[in-house]
Amino acid sequence: MGVALPPAPTRVAPPNLLSLSPAPTITMSHNDNCNQATGTQFDLQPLGGMPEIGVSLPQNETPVDFIPNGGIDGSDLVIGGANDYRGMAEPEVANFTGNVPPHSWGFSTTGYYVHRTGNGCDASFEGGLPHLTFLPTGETLFGMGDPVYAVDSTRRLVYGADLRFGFTVSAARLFGTTVGNLNRPRVCPRTHRTDANGNDTIVSEVFVTNAVAAMRSLNSGQASKRQ
Repeated sequence: MGVALPPAPTRVAPPNLLSLSPAPTITMSHNDNCNQATGTQFDLQPLGGMPEIGVSLPQNETPVDFIPNGGIDGSDLVIGGANDYRGMAEPEVANFTGNVPPHSWGFSTTGYYVHRTGNGCDASFEGGLPHLTFLPTGETLFGMGDPVYAVDSTRRLVYGADLRFGFTVSAARLFGTTVGNLNRPRVCPRTHRTDANGNDTIVSEVFVTNAVAAMRSLNSGQASKRQ
């Protein structure tokens, strides 16, 4: 006794893909100041390096965030960060005395770079995140890199964090600032260098410490105090 099978489905030849009309070309507009081939330098380090260092040094681990039209006159506000090796060279410039040189990059290896005006892609100003004094021990903790940044477009706030190391403690520093601060040339001039006494006065007024978390004693390896 045979089994009745359904008829085979009718095969439809696939379309000739080569005969299809090509997709329309979409032209992306960009500013001539933005180098799409090799990228645009997003820091203000001179070609020959900082005057006190005398050689150009690299950056790496570069997070970035932005607020569309959040800058001056409708420009995008873009903030980037990096491990900036200028902060590693400055202690040698200071002959390892611990005294931060005046009008220098400073001892911070946590760099920040901000674009706030114009339709180009360059940085409007830059600097190294300020030091932190850990009150229980009195240690000065400089930025040691690994930065992260995030913007709150609704509240027009900018947040970030980086790592801190001292002789006996390590920490993660959380900080914040406002779009208004970043857009004011009086508050944020083109370069954030140390003052005549080697203090990071300018940047300390811009980026305010919100919290110090994950404090750990390097001697005991145990979590310590939070400030």
